[in-house]
Amino acid sequence: MDIANGSHMHIGLLYFSDYTMSSTVGKFDFPILNFFAYNLVYLSGPFAVFSPDEPQPQILVGLIYSTISLTGIGALVVNSFYLIWKTRQVTNIRVWWLIASIAFGSSLFTALRRTQLGILQAAESRYATISNLMWISIIMLSLITIFYLYQNRRTSLFEKWIYWTNISGMTILTVVFVCITAYAVIAMPQFLVTGRWNSNCVLS
Repeated sequence: MDIANGSHMHIGLLYFSDYTMSSTVGKFDFPILNFFAYNLVYLSGPFAVFSPDEPQPQILVGLIYSTISLTGIGALVVNSFYLIWKTRQVTNIRVWWLIASIAFGSSLFTALRRTQLGILQAAESRYATISNLMWISIIMLSLITIFYLYQNRRTSLFEKWIYWTNISGMTILTVVFVCITAYAVIAMPQFLVTGRWNSNCVLS
């Protein structure tokens, strides 16, 4: 990079073509709702398969993403409290909450500055890596809960509900990630082969 000539350097995997304001801004009438919706859409990053630059009902899609994030956060909370209640091992659970808190903190700080760009701006691809940390914690705590309940007798209706809900959730997650991967392989071969999303995206 020639700094003297004012050249610009695009750092690998940090610059994406969608680093712009969405062409159609989706917002609620109340700023506080926009703030919370932006955070929830941010945390749904692994499931964000729509581009904010494409015409679409942004509020509706944002609500769908928000529902996905709320479901994941609910699973994180329920599994954590159940494991702490049964095992009394707070330290093991705290590790996964610390990992998830990186995603929570990143979404909060990003929302403070970029909420005005529309709630679906949070679905841009550059946020997916950080939001994945929350979903990694969700998956790990779900697996720990499943194995714990598998090894111990599930006597109460609540424990049976937790067990089968986690089984169903992990199955759905697996199917969704397989579908997203298949979509990427079929619809985005240029990115997979050349490392370029389009002419405006540089991965160096």
